[in-house]
This record gives sequence, structure tokens and C-alpha cells, in this order.
Amino acid sequence: MEQDGDDFLYGGFEETRQEYLHGACWTFAVALHELTGWPLAWVRDGSKCTEWPMPVHGFCVHPSGAYVDAAGFVTAETFRARYGIPQPAVSDASVGQFDAICGLEDDEVDMTKDFIRAMTEPPFDAIGREPAPAP
Repeated sequence: MEQDGDDFLYGGFEETRQEYLHGACWTFAVALHELTGWPLAWVRDGSKCTEWPMPVHGFCVHPSGAYVDAAGFVTAETFRARYGIPQPAVSDASVGQFDAICGLEDDEVDMTKDFIRAMTEPPFDAIGREPAPAP
């Protein structure tokens, strides 16, 4: 979906989507979680030696088990390629954990919900309806 102008939190539609993929993923995931009830998760670099390496990206888990972020349905391989993570390690997360990372703002989460509602591709086309099937 493309929209003209600066209608969203970070400008135009594609600029905003990119921000949700590279920096504001935590806000996007929480907004999607609040709209759908889908569980939150995050990915870390499992190749790091530290016991608790910093999470790289936050997202939701679709009822089918597929991962969902601002790009739609994604896989661990997507995270490897997009973020340069040699060994993606996915684990469950919570709103509190995401808030600790970025300091979630209610108004930003609400504006992000509006962005999600404007998305027309699966699985976003099913928000408020039956869950979209995973690819």
C-alpha cells in the first residue's frame, strides 16, 4: 500500500514502514499485539557469548506460528539477512520488556495502530477479522 504525503508518524507510508523495521519495531509490535492479541517475541543474535545479548528486533507471532513485523510475514532467515544476525535466536517477550528497551509512549502506540489499520496486505488485511493464513 502506498499513500501520498506525510500521513503517518514518521512521514509517508514507506518511510514509516522502514522506521518500524529499523528502530521503532518495539512500538509496532506492541500496537499489533494490542490490536490482535498475538504474542510478542524478539530475536537476538544467538552466536554471542554473553548470557543475555541485546535483542535486535521485536515482532509478533501469528496464530499459525509465523512471525509478523511491519514487512508482514517473516522468518528467522529474514532476520538473518535484514539485520546481519549470524544465528537468530527467537524468544517470547512482554510489553514490559519492550517498554524497558524503548520507553513506549501511548500516543505513539495509538498512531501506530492507525498505520497498521491502513495496511492492506496479509496479515494486516485481517485485523479485526479472522486471522489471515500464513504463507
